[in-house]
Amino acid sequence: MTKETISRQVKKSLILKQLALTIPLNALFVALLVLGFYTMFILKGDATGINYASQLRSRTHELALQITEYPALQGGARDGARSTILGLMDEFEKILYGLRDGNKALGLKGFKMPQKGASFSYNDPFWQFDRHINDYNQRMKPLILHVLESPTQEEARESLKVYSKNVSAFVVDSDRTVHLLQSLSEKKISRFKNTEFILLGLFLGILGGSFFLSTVFIQRPFLDVLKGTTAFSHGDLNYRIPVRRRDEMGILASSFNDMAAALKSKVAEVQTTRDLLNEVLGGIGCLVR
Repeated sequence: MTKETISRQVKKSLILKQLALTIPLNALFVALLVLGFYTMFILKGDATGINYASQLRSRTHELALQITEYPALQGGARDGARSTILGLMDEFEKILYGLRDGNKALGLKGFKMPQKGASFSYNDPFWQFDRHINDYNQRMKPLILHVLESPTQEEARESLKVYSKNVSAFVVDSDRTVHLLQSLSEKKISRFKNTEFILLGLFLGILGGSFFLSTVFIQRPFLDVLKGTTAFSHGDLNYRIPVRRRDEMGILASSFNDMAAALKSKVAEVQTTRDLLNEVLGGIGCLVR
């Protein structure tokens, strides 16, 4: 095996070990980052939706208060109250439709429309807000407009009575939807926590696996090589380092073993040469005597 081949094998083995140890940890780190940012984005959107859904109740009360006072007003005060009520209706509708369909200006994402033919579900926020929109358009909005356009206070008060009943039902229904959104958000948080525990388990598993791999493929072969070099330094050229695998540590152990064999061979040659030289010198001594 040439030096270039050995060098390529060593580099390849080291790269594979580095990849085996670093890729899972890097992948887990990226997964944690993505999960964290995604969860922050989702929970922020949920919080915005819950906040605006809660505002529907307060805006409903504010609108009801303005409408209740409207029939008793006269002149400019009546015209001002009418403009205020119409403005509140526009804001109310903007939030209501934004909760269902989304509104970038308000930071609302909306909800995905169910597939065609899907059945109504009380656990689907889209259906709930769609129902709220229908209730508003079919019952509340016509009554509000009728109050504003009633020629007499008696007609306005009659419409106001019906409107008050519908408002109470709408507020109670909106509260249920707010609780639904909170429940769905809590489920997302629970799934996020479960995923965190899973990733933490994977992280600990990868750390344990990395420790085991480093012990088997790096620490143990290194200790074998260290033991062998210690034996060689004390003159035990018969000792051989165990070669368990053909990686960089195995190649290093084989190189030390080859070096020890070569040294042993050289020592044997030197010993043979010395014995031969002693015999020659002994023969010369006999001749001289």
